[in-house]
Amino acid sequence: FEGAFFNEFVWKSPIPAQDLLSKVAQSGISAGVDLGVFDPGLSDCILTCATEKRSEEDIARLVSAVGEAL
Repeated sequence: FEGAFFNEFVWKSPIPAQDLLSKVAQSGISAGVDLGVFDPGLSDCILTCATEKRSEEDIARLVSAVGEAL
């Protein structure tokens, strides 16, 4: 997915999005929405939102949790 974005962006996971989101949720973090729920062709895509309410530390925790889940 290319192009500009504001608060929300879509990214591809190397494993099924549902599996990744479940693993990250065990850390108490909501990493986004599994787009495969809406279109089976997007089962490896996650919609994530980061607003001004999230600190750099919050985003670093998300990145770390995703890395550990992979």
